[in-house]
Order: sequence, then C-alpha cells, then structure tokens
Amino acid sequence: MLRSMTAFAQHGIKTEKAARNGELNWELRCVNHRFLEQTVRLPEELRVLEPQIRERISQRLHRGKVECILRAKPREEYSQLVINYPLAEHIIQLSRQISGLLTNNAAPISPVEILRWPGVLQHQEFDLSAIHGDVLASLDYLLSEIIENREREGARIVIMLEERLKAIEDTLAKIKTRLPEIIIHQREQLNSRLAEAHLLINSERLEQEILFFAQRSDIQEELDRIHSHIAEVRRVIAEDESAGRRLDFLMQELNRETNTLGSKSLDTFITQAAVNLKVLLEQMREQIQNLE
Repeated sequence: MLRSMTAFAQHGIKTEKAARNGELNWELRCVNHRFLEQTVRLPEELRVLEPQIRERISQRLHRGKVECILRAKPREEYSQLVINYPLAEHIIQLSRQISGLLTNNAAPISPVEILRWPGVLQHQEFDLSAIHGDVLASLDYLLSEIIENREREGARIVIMLEERLKAIEDTLAKIKTRLPEIIIHQREQLNSRLAEAHLLINSERLEQEILFFAQRSDIQEELDRIHSHIAEVRRVIAEDESAGRRLDFLMQELNRETNTLGSKSLDTFITQAAVNLKVLLEQMREQIQNLE
C-alpha cells in the first residue's frame, strides 16, 4: 500500500514506572523529503537511547523528514527542593570551628544562612533510567500509528491518481478516434491550396505528400508508450512497497512522451489534447511528491 510522507502523531507513556517519575510524551512529525532524514530530541537522561530510536525509525520509515521529540515533565513533588545534607553538615562544622577562634561569643549560625549557601538546596533529580524499555515500546506504538496515518493519506492519493489515469486514457482514445479525420482534413487542405494556386498535381504526387504528412505526424509510437507507462504506474501502485521514486521516474517518462506528442502535432485538436495531458500529469506529479 502506498504511503504519504506527511503525518503527525502524539503518544503519552502511561506505564506505572513512568507515572512514578512524571509525564512523558512522544511527538512525531513527518514531511516530504527526498531521503530519510531524522531529527531526534530527547531529555538528557534518555540521550543514551538515541541510536536505538534512530534504528527503529529507519526500520519502519523509508523516506521523509522525520522530527521525533520526547518531552519529559517531572511530577510536582519531584520539582521540589531537597537539602544536600553532607554539604550542610560540613558548613555547620566549619562555622563552629570559626566560632571557636573568636574571642567574643559569636552569634549562632542561622539556618537560613546555611540554606542560602550555593549547593545546599537542590532540585530533585528526574530519574528515567528505569523506563528505557517503556520509552522504546511507546515509540514502536507511535511509529505504527504514523504508518497508519500515512497509509490513509496514501489511499486518498491513489484514488486521485486513478482518476487522472482514467482521464489520460480517455484523452488518448479521443486522439486515436480523431486521427483518420485529421488525415482526411489534411488531404482536403492540400487540395484546396493547390486549387487556389492554380497548380496541377497528379494523384500519385498527392498521395506521396499525404504519406509524408502521415509519417511526420505519426504519433502511434508515443501513444503506445504512454499506454505502457500507464500500465506500469498501475502495477507500481498495486505493490506493497515504497514506490514514490519509481512513480516520479514514470512521471518524467510520461511527460517526455507527451512533449513529443505535442511537437509532432499538425492539428489543433492534438495540440490541445497534449496540453490537457500535461496538466493531468502535473497534478499527478504534485501528489506523487508526497509519497514514500
């Protein structure tokens, strides 16, 4: 199934071990890109998991610019201040030693003064070392959700591509139907111009001119190639694999054949039909740029 490269998903880690530490939330964004490009942002305590996270992403996604963010918010009680008791006791001991050197009775040290000392008051650390497995399992769930989103968008793109392919086939059928009329019209035009110029030409020479025109304006080969490329587009769409680059190449081939078709045209109908084909191909190309 074809997948779009554009998707967004969020997922919170709800396990008991994670809840004891605080809130952890994944956010994954994917946009179009020629190759797979990853940006991973993690809390410092989980930076050690980055290689495994990148590996998991590359195993599941093949193209696109992927931004993977894990946000951590400690529980409220974990954000409270705690006392560095060894440092506080050391300061008190030093204060008593200084007091003993003084000749006059020194005032006792104030607890507030001890708390103001740098390093005595500290924030509780946010320990995430015990939930590495939960973090990776949550990422796997998020990647599955992203893939589902991309497949739904890909299915919508496939519907659009099929509509455009059908419109291209209808245009080709009209061209084929019109070709005999174009040859007859060209014959009549040539006879009319000869009559206006009061020139006489035998029927054999006239048939040679008509044959020359037919050879110059023969577009059957281009029509056959366009049909062949359309069949290949449908085959690629039906495959269960990454197809964006292959389809992009086929769009280039279809555009090349359409350009040749237009350059060979000696009739306004085919010229307009070639323009319509290019419009349809451009609409397809824009959507294919979104495919993985």
